[in-house]
Amino acid sequence: MAFEVNLIASAKKDLFEAIEYYGKINHALAERFYSEFLELNSFLHANPHLALKYKYIRTYKLRSFPYVVHFVINDEAQIVTIIAIIFGKQEKTDFSNRFPDLQ
Repeated sequence: MAFEVNLIASAKKDLFEAIEYYGKINHALAERFYSEFLELNSFLHANPHLALKYKYIRTYKLRSFPYVVHFVINDEAQIVTIIAIIFGKQEKTDFSNRFPDLQ
């Protein structure tokens, strides 16, 4: 059964900021970034159980870009929730302000 994939508001902001950043460099680069993100979304619909990175946060590094997508899975509801799309070289991120249920 396919999982539903959702982004919380702060993850949407991360996504738009990354697209905007690459768009300032080159429009085609921004399109490639977004296309790769959409490929990940499709992958997560069928295969969300990637290795755990933190307590119950899973991660996936985009293939061609230095961004790491952080997400949680609700197996019972069959929902994947993307909580952050972070530049890979960024310091460790505290997600408690993004997703109140993470402790």
